[in-house]
Amino acid sequence: MKKIIAIILSACILLTFSLTAFAASDTDSAVISLSRYYKNNASAEKNIYEVTSLAYLYRPMPAVYYEGKQESHTYTKAEIEATDDPALTAAELIIFAATTNIKITELAKDFKPVDIIIAAQNDSGLYSDSLYKSAVCLAALLAVSTDDEITNPTISALLNSMLPDRSGWSSDGSETVDYELTFFILSVLSGKRIRADVGNAYLSVREKFLLVLNDNGEVIINNVSRPDVAAMAIACANDYKVDDVTDDSWKGIYSSLLSLQHEDGYFTDASGNIDEKLTALALHAVTSEYFNQSGIGRLVEGRGYVNGDFSEITVMAVTITLVLVLIIFGIIFIAYTMHKGKKERLEG
Repeated sequence: MKKIIAIILSACILLTFSLTAFAASDTDSAVISLSRYYKNNASAEKNIYEVTSLAYLYRPMPAVYYEGKQESHTYTKAEIEATDDPALTAAELIIFAATTNIKITELAKDFKPVDIIIAAQNDSGLYSDSLYKSAVCLAALLAVSTDDEITNPTISALLNSMLPDRSGWSSDGSETVDYELTFFILSVLSGKRIRADVGNAYLSVREKFLLVLNDNGEVIINNVSRPDVAAMAIACANDYKVDDVTDDSWKGIYSSLLSLQHEDGYFTDASGNIDEKLTALALHAVTSEYFNQSGIGRLVEGRGYVNGDFSEITVMAVTITLVLVLIIFGIIFIAYTMHKGKKERLEG
């Protein structure tokens, strides 16, 4: 009986590990190469793309996660208020703390950065004339689970500032979409993807963005290849989970991006030179794809906006787990009853 129970428990453990192990081999290789590159080339200063991307790497591969901590400087409120944009600086502090597991109190000495951000919110719900800066501030507020009554006006203001054709956002006030800004804003909003207005905004951008791809899966904007935008689009697609970037509709965008990866892990520009910005963005893209492809990723992340926020595999896993638990307890109960009956017969 002990052997049977041990076998069943082993099956449960194997099921759990199998959920974490399933991922595409090319993605697996890309993630490992990138993580090795960042471990060997860690820099003290990191931009927002690197910090958030390195944090994303922690999800599928915690063993190789590099926190990206630098010599932490503790800021005073006076120092923050003396910067060109106090709200943006405070937001960056929160994001850095949230994505590197540093306590915000280690970075902010005598104040709460979130209070500086909230105080900067204008009547429109934004925090700056810059949509990018407002999106960064919103990302910080969402990272610390700020009340909806504060974040909802910002979300609505960002959505209302989309171009009339709903292709995305413009960074210069023109009618031309800036896809780098667009996918950054959508990435920030992805935590609210089950909202109809947020989900529909992504669907509209996705529909028009796919027309920008050439037959090789390259993003061509003004006759220039933009792999950085491709990387952001891939990460965003994995956030919203409407479909997979390996589907035919994406024309091989993921393979096209991976073709720019050097054997040492980093990503290169058209001339073959290291492109640090693209490397950081690609890290986010490939780790999000790794997580999206893995069983554990589908289990905890759900199916995104269109298909609802709970995945079929979640329901299946919960059902299997409950059945296995009932079977185990059933076997234990039967074994206990049989043992008790045998003992009573012997004593009788």
